Amino acid sequence: MITPLDKGTIPISLVHEALFVATQWSLDVRPVLERAHIDDRLLNAPKGRVSSVQYALPWHAVADAMDDEFFGTDSHPMSWQLAAGADRLAGAYEPSA
Repeated sequence: MITPLDKGTIPISLVHEALFVATQWSLDVRPVLERAHIDDRLLNAPKGRVSSVQYALPWHAVADAMDDEFFGTDSHPMSWQLAAGADRLAGAYEPSA
């Protein structure tokens, strides 16, 4: 059940899906997880949640490394709009204290 505090957040399980694909491609996602402020404690929290920006950073990094915004489920090169959005998001994340 999503509480009012969870509104606008994304379950950590979706981050795990992106990371699963990354491991299949032998991608090192640790730097992007650090940049997104997703540490091991949050990554391993069964009911953990992240902000949309925290989710977008690893998702875009994996999609960019694969040059496939659909992670191989409907393989085609990444769109210009998605790549541009990733660049904007990368600079938008400001961690809170």
